Amino acid sequence: MKSNQRKDKFGRTAGSAVITQGVLIAVILLLDYFTKSAVRNRDEFGRGITIIPDLLRFVYVKNEGAAFSILSGYRIGLIVVSALAIVIAAFILCRMYKGNQTVMFGIAMVIAGGLGNLIDRVVFGFVTDMISFSFFPPVFNVADIAVTVGCMILIIHIIFFDLPKGNTVDNGQGKKEKQR
Repeated sequence: MKSNQRKDKFGRTAGSAVITQGVLIAVILLLDYFTKSAVRNRDEFGRGITIIPDLLRFVYVKNEGAAFSILSGYRIGLIVVSALAIVIAAFILCRMYKGNQTVMFGIAMVIAGGLGNLIDRVVFGFVTDMISFSFFPPVFNVADIAVTVGCMILIIHIIFFDLPKGNTVDNGQGKKEKQR
């Protein structure tokens, strides 16, 4: 029996691609959950554990704000904004780019990271951070890495594939112009 569903260049249907992204989200959420749980439940992380001297440490930090601890004290606002961003990203994943595996992968990573930090914020009132590099002041976690990598994938895709040279773009005044 043949299926009438469209398939991507790898022979997958849109439904199987969404399942693949769901598995990716689950794996990232589990990794994020277990690393945060380990840090919260072990006293030595409070003092910090040096992994690579003068480069990498694991240290338990309670982040009550957003990135770089900005907006500390606005827990409800951060929860609402995070939840809305996740819903919008999920909509885009399922509707607008269901045939584009690169975009779906990037959005799935952003969703997973957003959910990981949202769960922390709702359950504990803060986000658990633990990864500290000596050359990069903010302490971060697995969810932050997923959001960052996902955003980088999306930005690279938009710059190099969605807006190739010669295409027209909206100039903000309702007119299309040739992109340089």
